[in-house]
Amino acid sequence: MQFSWEKRENTLDFALICDPFDKLLKATENKVEREWPHALGGVGAHAVPFLFSLKTARWTYVATCYLLADKPADPRRHLEFAVAAPPLNRTVLDLVFNAVFIFDDYSERLCWYLESGLNEVNKKIAQFQNTYGGNPAWDPWLAQFGQINAPFAETRDRVCSGIQPSKRRFPHPEAILRQKFKSGDSLKFLNYLNDWFYRDLSSASHGHWMGLGNRATQILRIEANDDIQLKHAQKYKSDCLVEQVALVLCLVSEIIAAAQFDNKPQADYIWGILAAYSLMTKELHEMRYQKLLSC
Repeated sequence: MQFSWEKRENTLDFALICDPFDKLLKATENKVEREWPHALGGVGAHAVPFLFSLKTARWTYVATCYLLADKPADPRRHLEFAVAAPPLNRTVLDLVFNAVFIFDDYSERLCWYLESGLNEVNKKIAQFQNTYGGNPAWDPWLAQFGQINAPFAETRDRVCSGIQPSKRRFPHPEAILRQKFKSGDSLKFLNYLNDWFYRDLSSASHGHWMGLGNRATQILRIEANDDIQLKHAQKYKSDCLVEQVALVLCLVSEIIAAAQFDNKPQADYIWGILAAYSLMTKELHEMRYQKLLSC
């Protein structure tokens, strides 16, 4: 049996994008750290969430590549490792949702994001104090731990200068979809991501039946020790990696477009390669990034 995804013309040679993608990620991190525009608050506090979102996404991608690589051959790298990929992909997708949502109303929502984070830190400090306060063995650690929110509070104060911070918890992706958006295109795009990506990845992360069933199918394919089933399992692994590359590229593209960095062509080049091999990436590109990266 010949599958369409086995045809040479439909098979992505990952070497085509590996080096350009790696360079794009690192270059964008450097730009966020050194060239964050004054229109978005300038270099420093305002750039920090986006810098570490990029770093988190890049290292998640690097770890996933290590788990799912075919070369160099390593008998310790099992085909079953692909079942670990969906929650990692969801991690990246969470960052995409945050970026799209924050850039839709930048100053207010970035302040909200940091204020919510600081509130969570303070709750954690209070939890430790209530449980272990007064215990001499814990006193030195508690005294040190209680100071960790000082830099966080300073960052919040800089970002929220002149803004009344929201006391509400910053929303998770599905709650983001219930917020008011200035840009209808951004809300439409997040609804698309929710329908076609987030629900499945969330189901896998939470161990819900559909997510568990998809991963169980991958395991059963491998255990069947049948050539056709093994090809399906290889395809599942490949799809997981392409999905993550696409989601990381979404995050990078959102930041490049919002900051108007000069490496838009490099991002669009990678979108073009992926779109030629994957309908999923072609739709993402045509729906949002073809326009964002050309402005």
